[in-house]
Amino acid sequence: MNLRRLDLHRPRHHPAFLLDEIARREGIEVADAELEAEIGRLAERMKRPRESVRQAMEKEGEVSALRARMREDRTLDLLKANARIEAQ
Repeated sequence: MNLRRLDLHRPRHHPAFLLDEIARREGIEVADAELEAEIGRLAERMKRPRESVRQAMEKEGEVSALRARMREDRTLDLLKANARIEAQ
């Protein structure tokens, strides 16, 4: 994918769409165990039981948002690790 030729105002070229597409093509996923571990870390920081934090997150639809954010972070890490700066 040639990122130099993308019009970011077109919906298919929006950064969020691009990150999702890169993650899909690269097979980047967040396993349930990884998601649960992150919820556990959040609960520790909040000094609340993990299950009550998870239930609150489910009620607000935040579990899927957390999974999406973790996937996005991994995708950005992959892009940074493979980035090359070319002099023009």
